[in-house]
Amino acid sequence: IVTDNEMPKMTGLKFLQKLHKMNCKIPTNHMAIISGNLSASDSETIKQLGCLEFKKPCSFESISDWLQRLNF
Repeated sequence: IVTDNEMPKMTGLKFLQKLHKMNCKIPTNHMAIISGNLSASDSETIKQLGCLEFKKPCSFESISDWLQRLNF
């Protein structure tokens, strides 16, 4: 799962937190958020959830490298 933080009805961080609370079967290390304006506190929350943060602008290569490292 890759989500942007800026979405119409919910932030990407709230979305990831909701998935975590719902005991989503997708491993948290398979979840990432892309943003250019997260606070240090938000970044720490993402890390505590076990998710990855990509800071905008991010390269396709950085996302591709992450995907290749995942165990499917």
